[in-house]
Amino acid sequence: MKSLFILGLLVVLAVSSVPGDGLQGCTGNENPYDLIDTEPTLVKEVPNGKKFTIDYDGRKFYIVSIKGTAFEMGEAYGTLLKDELKVMEKEFFQWAANFVANNVTQIGMLPKWMRHELGETAVSLAKRLLDLNYIITKKYTPQRWNDEMDGIAKGSGIPAKNWRRINLIPELLKASCSVGGWWDKATESGSLLQLRALDWEEHAPISKFPLISVYHPTEKGSVPFANIAWVGFLGSLTGYSSAKIGVSERLRGGPPDTMTRFGKPWTYALRDVLQFSKSMDDALDNLNQTDRTCSIYLGIGSGNDNTYRIIEYSETQFRVYNDQNWKNDRCHPQVEGMIWKAYYDEKPCFRSHFEPGYGKINPEMIWKRAGPRSETGDSQLIVMDHANDVIYAMYPNPVTKQPGFQRPAVKIDLKPRFNEQW
Repeated sequence: MKSLFILGLLVVLAVSSVPGDGLQGCTGNENPYDLIDTEPTLVKEVPNGKKFTIDYDGRKFYIVSIKGTAFEMGEAYGTLLKDELKVMEKEFFQWAANFVANNVTQIGMLPKWMRHELGETAVSLAKRLLDLNYIITKKYTPQRWNDEMDGIAKGSGIPAKNWRRINLIPELLKASCSVGGWWDKATESGSLLQLRALDWEEHAPISKFPLISVYHPTEKGSVPFANIAWVGFLGSLTGYSSAKIGVSERLRGGPPDTMTRFGKPWTYALRDVLQFSKSMDDALDNLNQTDRTCSIYLGIGSGNDNTYRIIEYSETQFRVYNDQNWKNDRCHPQVEGMIWKAYYDEKPCFRSHFEPGYGKINPEMIWKRAGPRSETGDSQLIVMDHANDVIYAMYPNPVTKQPGFQRPAVKIDLKPRFNEQW
C-alpha cells in the first residue's frame, strides 16, 4: 500500500511539473492559489461616493461607488482616489519613457543617457498624438466624458488633459487577449459565464491599483454599471452592468481602409453599452450605430438573454457571431453554448478544457485552469458569473512581477454595489 501511495504521489508531481499539466496545446500550469472571498471594507465617504478596499496579493484592490451627473461622479472619483491618481499619473509616463529606452531594439546599442533622452522624446510625441486624437474624436464623444474628466480634475487637482491622454491610449495601442462565453448546456449552472483575459504590459504601474468603479448615473436611460479596470482608466476594456451585460475586447487588426481615427473611441463605446443597454439587442444596436474607429474583436454577454456574441468591429465592418456560425477548426469546435477567441489562437488549449468539460464548466475551471494553462491574462483575468452578478478578478503582482493568471483570484459580489445604500 505504501509503495502504491508513493507511486501515485510521484505521478501527480510529474504531471504538475509538465508544461500545460499534460493537456494538448497548453504551456502553463494550473493556478496554485485559493480563492480570496472577503467582504470589502468601507474606508472613505464623500458626497456622491464611497471607497472600499480588499487586501489583495500584497496591495489593495479598490472599489468605488459613485452617483450623480457625470461631473459629480467624476468629482467624487477624483476626491476618493486623489492619492492613488497622483502616483499613477506620475509613474505611468515615467514608465512609458523607460519602456521605450530599454525595450526598443533599434536604440538598444546607444548610450544609456541618449536612450533615456529618446524615451522622453517619444513620450512627449505620444502626448501630442493623444492630444490630436482628442481633437479629432471630440466631435463623436458625448459631453458626459469631458464632464467626468473635468470632475476628476477638480477632485484630484490633476489637469483633465492628463486623463484624456491616458484614456485615449487604447486608440493607439491594442492588446492581444482572450475572450469567450459559455452558457446553457455547456455550463454546470446552465447560466452564462464570460471570460476576459487581457495580455498587455503586466509590469506597467497601473497594476498597483486594480479598481472596480461602480457608476450610478442620473442621466436618463442609464443603469448602474461596473467598469473593471485600474485607477485612472475610465473607458471600458472590461465591464459588467446591473442589467447583466458584460463587455470585453481582443486585438484583431486588418486592412487600413477598414479603420479610422475619426469616430468614438472604442473604450468609450463599450462603456456606453454598459450604461445604456438592457439586452443583447440593445448592446448590438448601440455598437452598430456607433461611429466606429479601430479594428478589434468584441465579446458581449447578456445574462438576461443567457447568450454571448463575438463581434468583428471596425469602421466599415460589423459582423456578429454566435455558437452556430463561429469558426469550426481544431482549436474552436462548433458546439452549442460556447465560443471563444483565444490569445494563442493556433493552440487547442481551450478546447482541451472545454470540450471534455462540456456541461460541467464553472468559474473555477476558467480562472484556475484554462486561463493559467493557456498563459492568457497576464495583465488582467476576469470571469463574470452573470446569474449571480459575481466576478472573479486576477491582476499581476507589481513587486514579484508575476502575471495575473498566476496570482490569486478575488471574488467580488457586485449586487451590494449595484444596490448601494446612500
